[in-house]
Amino acid sequence: MAVLVTVVLSGGVTLVIGRAINRTIGFRVSHEAEMAGVDLSEHAETAYAFGGLGSHFNPLGRGVTASAAAPAKEDTFA
Repeated sequence: MAVLVTVVLSGGVTLVIGRAINRTIGFRVSHEAEMAGVDLSEHAETAYAFGGLGSHFNPLGRGVTASAAAPAKEDTFA
């Protein structure tokens, strides 16, 4: 019985807190802030500054093309 009371009480309090937050400041950012980047719009900084728009993070630091990433014809098992 004590477990049931604890679950109901904690669930009820969590629901009240969640509704209060949702009515005051909300849980989500605006669509414009999400498109611009939440880190930039909320914290005025970028989390991952790997380069400009359209760049891709490559931890090895060398270019890998689609043809180089694909196995050679003789390496495949037929």
